[in-house]
Amino acid sequence: AYKRENHAEVRTPLPRRKNFPNERGLLIISTAALKQKDMFFFLVLSEIGDLYKVTLEYAKDKTETNVFTVANVIVSVFDTIFPANALCITKTGLLFAA
Repeated sequence: AYKRENHAEVRTPLPRRKNFPNERGLLIISTAALKQKDMFFFLVLSEIGDLYKVTLEYAKDKTETNVFTVANVIVSVFDTIFPANALCITKTGLLFAA
């Protein structure tokens, strides 16, 4: 969920494995962010090792000029790795999981 003061909440569910029960919640254990001139996204790791890529979709605010607000949160499955306490994306784009 994307939350900000004076902004409507934007929610997107995480993709789940078929054999993972719907009654059980999915815990996020670590995150990393990559910010470059032309690209910005988060990598999010779940307790079962699923790695998700989270991007924010922007829309121009109708009331103010040159102001963009988050219109949608896009979550896609990126990879599966062993659960890690920390994630780091290097400047060259490599992922380090510890």
